[in-house]
Amino acid sequence: MAKLKRTYQEERAELLRETQGHCAYCGKPLAPDSQWHRDHRIPRCQGGRGGRNFVPACARCNLRKGADTPDEFREHLVRRVRKRLDYHIKPDLEELLPILEAHAREQALEAYRVLMEAMQPENVVFYIERATNAE
Repeated sequence: MAKLKRTYQEERAELLRETQGHCAYCGKPLAPDSQWHRDHRIPRCQGGRGGRNFVPACARCNLRKGADTPDEFREHLVRRVRKRLDYHIKPDLEELLPILEAHAREQALEAYRVLMEAMQPENVVFYIERATNAE
């Protein structure tokens, strides 16, 4: 007997079930009838094809990921956060340091250092990776 081809809606429903209805990257809940994207985990331009290569993604994550692999996307996110810390938090911190008490100044500098050290690609774990490791 010939196997019936699944419909587009059935494929989308199955993708959502695989991540318990969440974006594969950030974990945002996705409603079946919402405007979520069917992302190629490995981009087509890098040889990725359909089937198990598809994951559900919120529009924000998929548009930010673009033609990146998950590892490239992870590095992109880390660079983005580190850049924001450098350009937004660091100047404010430097402006505030002269008026802080010595103990508060040390705590603020230590917190900034810890944040920067934590922003490493190996510390970024996507929702689908957490869900897979939990099984």
